[in-house]
Amino acid sequence: MTSDTQHSPLPRHLRQIVEAMAGRVVIVDAALRITWANRAWEQRTGWSLAEARGRELVHLVWDAQADEIATLTAAMARGDACQCETLSRDATGERRPVEVRLVPLQGDDGAVSGFAVLDTDIPAQTDHRVHAGRPLDEAERARAQLANAIEALPDGVLVWDDRNRLVMANSAYRRMYPLLADVLVPGVDFDHVLAIGVERNVYPNASGREQAWLAEQHALFIKGYVGEVRLADGRWIRRLDLRTIDGGCITVRIETTERHRHLDALDAANRALAEARQTLNQIIESTDVGTWDWSVDDGIERTGGRYAQMLGYAPDELSPTLTSAFTDLAHPDDLARVIATEEKDLAPPADGIEKIREHYVRMRRKDGSWAWILSRASVTERFPDGRFRRLVGIHIDVTRRKQLEDEVAASRTFLNEVMDASMSAIVVTDRDGLITYANAEAGRILGVDHHDLEGADVVSWELTEPDGSPMPVSSYPLRRALTKGETVRGMRIGIIRADGSRCTLSVNVAPHSTALAADAPARFIMSFADISDDIAKAVRLEQALEQAQAANRSKSTFLANMSHEIRTPLNGVLGMAELLDERITTSPEKSMIGTIRQSGELLLNVLNEILDMSKIEAGKMTVEAIAFIPADIARQIEPMHSLRAQEKGLLLEVSTSPGAERARLGDPFRIQQILNNLLSNAVKFTERGSVALSLSGSDDTPLTIEVRDTGIGMTPEQVGRVFENFEQAESGTMRRFGGTGLGMTIVRSLISLMGGHIAISSTPDAGTRVEISLPLPLADDAPAADVRVADAITSNSLVGFRLLVADDSITNRIVLSEMLKASGATVVVVTDGVEAVKEWQRMVEADTPADLLLLDISMPVMDGIEALAAIRATGGAGLCVPAVAVTANAMAHQVQEYLTAGFAAHVSKPFRRPDLLAAITSVLKRG
Repeated sequence: MTSDTQHSPLPRHLRQIVEAMAGRVVIVDAALRITWANRAWEQRTGWSLAEARGRELVHLVWDAQADEIATLTAAMARGDACQCETLSRDATGERRPVEVRLVPLQGDDGAVSGFAVLDTDIPAQTDHRVHAGRPLDEAERARAQLANAIEALPDGVLVWDDRNRLVMANSAYRRMYPLLADVLVPGVDFDHVLAIGVERNVYPNASGREQAWLAEQHALFIKGYVGEVRLADGRWIRRLDLRTIDGGCITVRIETTERHRHLDALDAANRALAEARQTLNQIIESTDVGTWDWSVDDGIERTGGRYAQMLGYAPDELSPTLTSAFTDLAHPDDLARVIATEEKDLAPPADGIEKIREHYVRMRRKDGSWAWILSRASVTERFPDGRFRRLVGIHIDVTRRKQLEDEVAASRTFLNEVMDASMSAIVVTDRDGLITYANAEAGRILGVDHHDLEGADVVSWELTEPDGSPMPVSSYPLRRALTKGETVRGMRIGIIRADGSRCTLSVNVAPHSTALAADAPARFIMSFADISDDIAKAVRLEQALEQAQAANRSKSTFLANMSHEIRTPLNGVLGMAELLDERITTSPEKSMIGTIRQSGELLLNVLNEILDMSKIEAGKMTVEAIAFIPADIARQIEPMHSLRAQEKGLLLEVSTSPGAERARLGDPFRIQQILNNLLSNAVKFTERGSVALSLSGSDDTPLTIEVRDTGIGMTPEQVGRVFENFEQAESGTMRRFGGTGLGMTIVRSLISLMGGHIAISSTPDAGTRVEISLPLPLADDAPAADVRVADAITSNSLVGFRLLVADDSITNRIVLSEMLKASGATVVVVTDGVEAVKEWQRMVEADTPADLLLLDISMPVMDGIEALAAIRATGGAGLCVPAVAVTANAMAHQVQEYLTAGFAAHVSKPFRRPDLLAAITSVLKRG
């Protein structure tokens, strides 16, 4: 085959066939420029392919008319086959008539890339027809030669006649299409072969559109087609359908599966390489890594990744450079350290495996600041003598990490200092009890250097119970925490120090959260404190508390006794004075009796204030919450203070707002006590002018109490001391005006118990203003009327009632008898509890049992409580007879004791006749 033949656009096997044909064939491009011709064409025209290539076929060999040229040009523009007759001119200029046939050639993309031109001498055709009767053996011989040539081809070949019937098929085609092998017999129609192929799924592209696909393939076959198809089994086939001059077609199928496989593998490799490069770039970008490559041969350092950016440079500012950016930018101290270890770091490895060397260096940023860089490098190429030839590495910006490490180190140092400064001993142990850390306080408590504790075994400590008795190892705090897996808190143990002394510790043990394979805590944190001194202090405090309680009990006993011993004779004084006041009519004597009563009441007030203060100090003062009308209290106390104000020539004004007429919930007795105290002080410390009391308040505001006077007033310093115990405005005030100095202290305490507040404003020689605010809620129901006084006033007679009175004091017996004489009741008086029980039994036997018992509590032989119990034990009327305790023991806990013992009420000594009669009347009404 010549080199000219090799330039043919036809496949090699077709070129062999066309080269052997007797017909003249020339290949032209789309512009009718000659690209190839067979030998028959060269011999007939006299032009060699080398001479003809690149020249236009029309001007070289055709002597065509204009209409013929137009026909050929139009067919070429459409890409269609064309046939016409024209004159052919050879190289000598001789002309002869020829029949010209143009067959379009298509490229891989289906577009027309040129034409195959076949021309035949018209006389030669005639001569062929004339000699049609040549011997058949020559035709058969030529046909056999062509069949052998086609059979020998490695590619599949089919030859079709001008009616699209199969002329021959070689074995290669049958092997290529085994499902069609039995169909490929001479004479079979092209469309029939296609239909069988569709039916047998040879052509997967036809699935679902069979008829349209058959039509498309028929059109391509008729026109001629060059392209590639993929079979159902995945093979790739190059398809060439080449129309012949006589109207037939040569079909060539070349398997290109291997080429596609190589191309696919190459594409996959290229994609993998591109993905790897992209992934590497993404990793480098995302990890903020810089790369560098330095070769001894050219001395150039090439940087990449984010080498430059992490130092504040643009990439083109640092790479490539003949001078190493590393040596230029590295901190001198760090660079000296790297160079000092270079020979060792870059020495040839004994095992042949190159090691990674790491250095932390500071590199100067573009702005002059320093960045901490982790430089990792490895030798990738060496000279024959072992010296390194090429280094590659990466740079990682670890500035933030170094800062964090510095912060962690500083925090650890600070934490150690805090731990050493802690007042608690702290010890960390492993699960076996070996100490891994101990602070300074732990060493101080245990009497050793805390550094010497590290590595010691906690279990080896000599521990005891707090009382000094032996402690089993299983009860050790660490063992308990390890066994139960929970925190041990506040466990007290004894320990023998290294010097033999003993102390008591309070120990806490908490397991750390990190767990080992056995699910046991990896470490334990133990804190302890020496509580030996605290225990000693606690013992002393307990002793002091017992002493204080004993002293308090003594004080309570003293106050109770004092109250009883003072109230008992005082009851005689005030009782007799009251009785005398009723009988004496002359003015001088009546004035004397009044003085006696005021002095006795003053003494009683002092006693009550002392008792109230005692309750306050003991935290036993309580207030009630019952319905009452504030204005009623103001009206009740007004007469009590008007007489004293008139005696001093003072104007006393009491005013209430409509809001003070609304019922509220509170303690009316204590509020009355507050008002009495404030008005008493105002009248006491005012020599001229006036004293005013006002009560006000609306539904949604607190009750406001205001007391104003024009008295001696106080300085700010004196106001600051007014609530202190036993304090008055000045030391001379107590001598001048009297009093205990407890009144305002009690007032403030009562106001605090009610949730209110008090404010005092005062000016010396101008007067004082006291304002009290009490947040007392409104009551839903109106208060019950106080019938005691009313009953005492209206019930002047207890006619028909029998009263049994027992009191060991002859004075009190006289007072009681005289006060009850006018009531009309039958009064039986005895001297003690025993006599009371006997008298009761006598009265029961006489069928005249007493209707009410008036019993003193503190009596010899048998007291009032025992007497009442004995009377109750007699049964019958004794079970329900009401009793009133008439006693000088009037402290709150004592009164409660009487009520619990069965008394229906009590009357405190000293008492007034109205109070006594009110109590009796009230009990009898309930009975």
